[in-house]
Amino acid sequence: MRLFNYLILFSALLAIALFAMQNATPVTVTFAPGVSIESPLVMELLAASGIGATLAWLYSLWMRVQFTVEAREKNRQLQEKEVAITELKEMVVELEGKVKQLPPSKRAEPQEEIQAVEEVTTEGSPA
Repeated sequence: MRLFNYLILFSALLAIALFAMQNATPVTVTFAPGVSIESPLVMELLAASGIGATLAWLYSLWMRVQFTVEAREKNRQLQEKEVAITELKEMVVELEGKVKQLPPSKRAEPQEEIQAVEEVTTEGSPA
């Protein structure tokens, strides 16, 4: 993989060198009225490319920083929710223990009551 990267880098540098030899004529670039620079075309194109690459790198860096901040916030929220889930599970275990301590007459038997209600409603409904 390193060799492949070096081959790509060498090819790019060779292309830039050939481009520079073909575009060595001086040109004038005017930045503002009265402010101009005369230099070889290749230098101006390389400077513009370098500025563009730098801006792209800064944008990439900014996006990475934003992603890191968002990831930290989501991890914090996830940890808070995990703590809440743990507390609720402990509360369920505690309440189940309290229900088991109740005498049988006060315990709710929802499954049997629901089945009894379903049987009454199906038997009493007109066909």
